[in-house]
Amino acid sequence: MQTTNIDIRELVFERLTLLFGPLAPETAHALAEEYARVLKRFPRETLRHAVDCLAETHKYRRWPSVAELVTACRDARPQYATVPPARIADRRLLVAQTLRSKLGQQALKAGYGHSVRLFVEDHGRPPNPAQFQQMAAASKRAQRMAEKELVTGTGATARLKAMWQAMGAREDALRREYLA
Repeated sequence: MQTTNIDIRELVFERLTLLFGPLAPETAHALAEEYARVLKRFPRETLRHAVDCLAETHKYRRWPSVAELVTACRDARPQYATVPPARIADRRLLVAQTLRSKLGQQALKAGYGHSVRLFVEDHGRPPNPAQFQQMAAASKRAQRMAEKELVTGTGATARLKAMWQAMGAREDALRREYLA
């Protein structure tokens, strides 16, 4: 689940304001946007641990820089997130193992196997069950949107048909290779 601006306000801004005082009013909005833009990629638990760490180690009575916060977040990540990325050959094997797993087989049958493959290639690890569910939901949303577009025909219909044919061919290739 992606971290929201509300999460960042609660976990970071309120705590840093308490620890280091309020931001200067003339720069507060711009700084808040920059902090939020950079910190959105970290999970809530990571942000919580990073701010705890900064509370203990930050030496000055001023807000930490964006770079200091990012470093604290990287240091506070759970252990599974700091495992070095797999080599390319290892990732191919990991893709195969993931797509041959029970959840991978479900993904292939439901038509989002390519999303699973891309996840493994990008992250160097298989998705957890919650991430499989998120990919399934995103796939269903995209399918509904495409079906609605094909029915209403608002101008992108030809491109959409071509895109769905290409995606279908890609999914078919994955199914032929990995589906049990």
